[in-house]
Amino acid sequence: MTSAASLLAAFGLSVLATPDAQAALPGTPGLLAGSKVMPGGGVTTATEKLDGSRLVIDQTANGGTDQGGDPAWSPDGKHVVFTNGAPAVEVYAPNATQNYAVNEGGFESVYTPDGSTLIEAGWVPNSTDLQLMSVPADTHASLDQSLTPWFSTPTAGSDLFPTVSTSGTVYFEHDTATDKAIWTDHGTHTAGLLIDNAQQPDISPDGSTLVFVRSVGGFDQVFTQAADGSGTATQITSGQTNHTDPKWAPSGLALDYNANPGTNYLNTTGHHLVLATRTDTLIPNGLFDVTEQPTAPTPLGQASTFHATGPTRLLDTRAGTGMVAPSAVPARGTLPLLVEGVAGVPTSGVSAVVLNITVTSPKGAGFLAAYPEGSAAPSSSNLNWLAGETIANQVVVPVGADGEVDLLNSSAGSTQVIADISGYYTSDTTGQQFTAAGPARLLDTRAAEGVTTRTPVAANGTVSLQVAGRDGLPASGVTAVVLNVTATDTKATGFASVYPEGSTPPNASSLNWTAKDTIANHVLVPVGADGKVDLVNHSGGTVDFVADVFGYFSATGTSEYHTTAPTRLLDTRSPGGAIPARGTRSLSLADNIVPAGAKAVVLNVTVTDTRATGFLTVYPDGTPLPTSSNLNWSAGETIPNLVTLPVVNGKIDFHNASDGSIDVVADIFGYYGG
Repeated sequence: MTSAASLLAAFGLSVLATPDAQAALPGTPGLLAGSKVMPGGGVTTATEKLDGSRLVIDQTANGGTDQGGDPAWSPDGKHVVFTNGAPAVEVYAPNATQNYAVNEGGFESVYTPDGSTLIEAGWVPNSTDLQLMSVPADTHASLDQSLTPWFSTPTAGSDLFPTVSTSGTVYFEHDTATDKAIWTDHGTHTAGLLIDNAQQPDISPDGSTLVFVRSVGGFDQVFTQAADGSGTATQITSGQTNHTDPKWAPSGLALDYNANPGTNYLNTTGHHLVLATRTDTLIPNGLFDVTEQPTAPTPLGQASTFHATGPTRLLDTRAGTGMVAPSAVPARGTLPLLVEGVAGVPTSGVSAVVLNITVTSPKGAGFLAAYPEGSAAPSSSNLNWLAGETIANQVVVPVGADGEVDLLNSSAGSTQVIADISGYYTSDTTGQQFTAAGPARLLDTRAAEGVTTRTPVAANGTVSLQVAGRDGLPASGVTAVVLNVTATDTKATGFASVYPEGSTPPNASSLNWTAKDTIANHVLVPVGADGKVDLVNHSGGTVDFVADVFGYFSATGTSEYHTTAPTRLLDTRSPGGAIPARGTRSLSLADNIVPAGAKAVVLNVTVTDTRATGFLTVYPDGTPLPTSSNLNWSAGETIPNLVTLPVVNGKIDFHNASDGSIDVVADIFGYYGG
């Protein structure tokens, strides 16, 4: 029998001390982009974290690879440019999606400091020489392949391996029949010699130092020298091994380079060298030609406004949607999901996204954490499951500086993951603001609340729900609504889609259940022009729907949203004890990251150690206990749900509507107002 302790560990519900408030999620070392030798000797590009986690290989479902090399990051860390096997220049996002070809016949592309232009080595017409060319970074080869020579008159030889300083000065390798040297354009497109007997240059982030390769005793070694060519070169590597393709880390404190005892690329290994200590680390997973992503901490607390969209499916690991190829998330694995620039979401300025995440076909009990790319995985959880279970939960997650969020499978088995977007926040005033309302019941098909009869929703049937003009919501101007939707009296396994009336039913789910299940989920959904939303029963049996409102968005709303680091506010397994049967526990929001003027909080609430079937109601302290509910469970079940809750007097209450005690864990992810 599985012990309670092991189940809690699987669910990520170990007792935690409350972490300190953070102004920003601290940045971790950037992703690595590099090349990887595949079984059979083929090569493809890949990205991973410095510790080898979050590995994404650009390989199709049938084993096809891009035969790529020479990767380079855009200055904002949102794109990787590389040379494929054609050869041709391609660009993709850090998770290897959104791929497009820039031009044919180019090599060793790098971005200019503003990210607008690529500089690369291209063939001189009717010659075997290469010269530097430039092309707009957003060029698509099917539309425009025009390349502009970097120098008005070609240099006498081949120019390759360009590198660009933050001031715009270009350094490059210039080859002739008798010499390899580093040249510069002096920042004025005027070519000239800088360092003789040197190749493969890369300029440091601060523009002060070049790293390059020079042959010593028949083996290539790495050197550094002042960027203006003054002084003497300092040898960094030694020995009877070729050390090539050095690249500065964005910190300027380390180098990434290749090592190979000979010339067979199959024997190439990537290395990370910390200059101050000379600590040399082998790059995990066999990556070489490595370059490190520029990163920035994920800002928190910015006042943000909401933009409704969808619901739209961004990710389905079963079908390969939102990823390179279909593949379950492996045990303890991390899946990166690009959210900026897809499904109508802007390419920049997005502070957080609203996702409905569904886990299905999990091979073992566990939990999932959603967090911004570029930050460490949190100790909190967003979704908990048992082996074989299908379950969903909505999350509001900050977006990393590279436009991605990470989904961590903290279980001992693989699982399929689905994510649907219903909105996003931007750190400006262009969106809608929030107004707290309720909790109040808008729909109960069992009691003819919000509908005209006490009739369950038929198999594959739809119920139309009027939300505007009811229970404190204005009759017009409501663009989105925050609901807690519960499915009960379920006769067959299925799912519900909640979407704005008048729009095409989406390929997205809001709530999943098995036969005879009662389950709830937080749903932030756009509202139709007529002030209604539709709820569709995608199952072969009838179901009763219950919907409670907790707030809405409009142009005249009163509160902007502020993201926070996931922070544990309540854990009844620590001192204070479980909430008894029919009991209520109050939680003060004072002395934590929620300001005194906050109008509402966004929590992930998990119920565990359940002794009897029941439900939890979370409501503002100082108000009567409402008829609404937020979480439903059966005895022995652990279940989470997102909760958006108005704040009245600085406290919130948790009421256990069951005949047995329960433990409650509450993590905050953001707040409105303040």
